[in-house]
Amino acid sequence: MRVRAVQKPFKRTWLSTLWVEGTVRVATTGERAAAVLLFLASAGATLTISVRSPLAAWTYAFAALAGACWWTVISTLGSTSRRGRSGNVKSSDGYANIRALARDAALVIIAALGAMQWITGATVYRYATLAAWAGAVALVATVALAQSVFSNSSLLRSYLRAFVWFAAGVSAISVLAYFTSPGKILWIFPSPYPDTWGPFLSRNDFAAFLELAFPVAMWFGLNGEDHRNRGRGEHAPNSGAPLDRRTRPTGTGKFSYLLIAAGLLAAGFASASRAGSALLLAEAIVIVTAHGSRRWAVKFAAAAVVLVVLVGAGTLIHRWGENDPMRVRREIQRSALQMIHEQPIRGYGMGTFIRVYPAYAQFDLGAVVDHAHNDWLEWAADGGIPYALAWLVVAVSVVKPAARSVWGRGVIAVFLHAFVDYPFARFGVSAWTMALIGALSAYEVNRSDGSSDVRSDMREVRLRTH
Repeated sequence: MRVRAVQKPFKRTWLSTLWVEGTVRVATTGERAAAVLLFLASAGATLTISVRSPLAAWTYAFAALAGACWWTVISTLGSTSRRGRSGNVKSSDGYANIRALARDAALVIIAALGAMQWITGATVYRYATLAAWAGAVALVATVALAQSVFSNSSLLRSYLRAFVWFAAGVSAISVLAYFTSPGKILWIFPSPYPDTWGPFLSRNDFAAFLELAFPVAMWFGLNGEDHRNRGRGEHAPNSGAPLDRRTRPTGTGKFSYLLIAAGLLAAGFASASRAGSALLLAEAIVIVTAHGSRRWAVKFAAAAVVLVVLVGAGTLIHRWGENDPMRVRREIQRSALQMIHEQPIRGYGMGTFIRVYPAYAQFDLGAVVDHAHNDWLEWAADGGIPYALAWLVVAVSVVKPAARSVWGRGVIAVFLHAFVDYPFARFGVSAWTMALIGALSAYEVNRSDGSSDVRSDMREVRLRTH
């Protein structure tokens, strides 16, 4: 039967004989366009991650900033719905509100610091700081746009689905290109390094990209695809509700994503990134142990073992057998610490590490050292300790929603990977990371206020009996 709900529809999935299924707001044309823009811009940044011309980075920065400005305009004019701006919806969870406030303040600092350094001259190279500031603003704009757009659960699910399939294609092509076109980028362009992974010049960038996509594939593998329920929001990423036994999807949908997750894990092992392989394995163990059934875990493990054997992990085993895994990195990071000691508050200017490092180098590597192999130290050296602390606030603020969501746990992995490498240095990885941070912000608001993306003016609900 149908009844009129006095308040917002709610949902109960256990210890209940009656549960209420809310109607889901259909995404507007503007929301769909913004989601497509986020996906295409991030995908383009990944496919062009090997391009060293600044035009590639500027293209993504322009797309992110233009999208955020366009969304702000149409939101101001009232073209989006009231629920389309999750940042304006107050959560009933006080701790969630505090985390959101701290995260927003930290993002403001991240976006503004480069401009302050450039205006005041607190940088050793103004052009590098200007370029780095534009990149930081683009990343913050990505978070803001994703947070607004992905308050719509069905739209977020579509975005995550597209991301998983894109990652699956990129990983498969990258592994194939590695074995069939050494010294070339995607069989066409010459590469400065022999171990190029598709569009990725660095195995660590490739592994960080896989770290983001792997939990999403695992989440779909656990939840599957139910085409009958698609768009109705029962198991949307923002709902925070577990699957009910009556509607739990099974079949080819779950199995296909299980294979994708196993393939991403195998590609990470083949890449021979030590930190990447360890983080991917940790993600797999935590998700399978906490959320998967024994039968599902056996299937996933079998598929992963077969694929790892096919692509090989000999290089990874050899690299783990090295006597000093931190060789070279340790000396570079010591130099970065010395830089921080000299300028702990102001820093030398965003984007200037490559130019300041030679003055503090402890050895001659015989090559240009453009990054500290530790994003946290590089943030502190370039922007000062307060700038690194702003990134720490962002990282800490997403831990709880990322852990709850399952699909967002790759963000935690990338922040951990940043202690031994620089996944945030290029948009090909950082763009996806920041989009997922924005999605997690929307997820946290929707989950804590008990809603699952229900339009405020749609009060009709349907009662079902078990």
